[in-house]
Amino acid sequence: MACCGQKRAALKEQQIPASTSPGLPYNKNSQNQPENKEIRFKYVGDTSMSLIGAISLIKYSFRFKGDICLVDERDAPALSAEADLQKLSSH
Repeated sequence: MACCGQKRAALKEQQIPASTSPGLPYNKNSQNQPENKEIRFKYVGDTSMSLIGAISLIKYSFRFKGDICLVDERDAPALSAEADLQKLSSH
């Protein structure tokens, strides 16, 4: 049976390509990732609100009532659950 140190060394030899590493922020300029559609959200709350996209890790800041932000489509389901945000129809 292999000892813990040998298993650890074997794991270090395995390399995960950067394009598939989890937790990396969305980068529109990356040539390895397809371009994602952006969806508009309108803030209807009374103060300001900042959120971090659940998938893209992009920070979205709504500064005032009526402020509109473009949101990565991958983050849209999570932002749709926010009571103070309205998803706007695309034109």
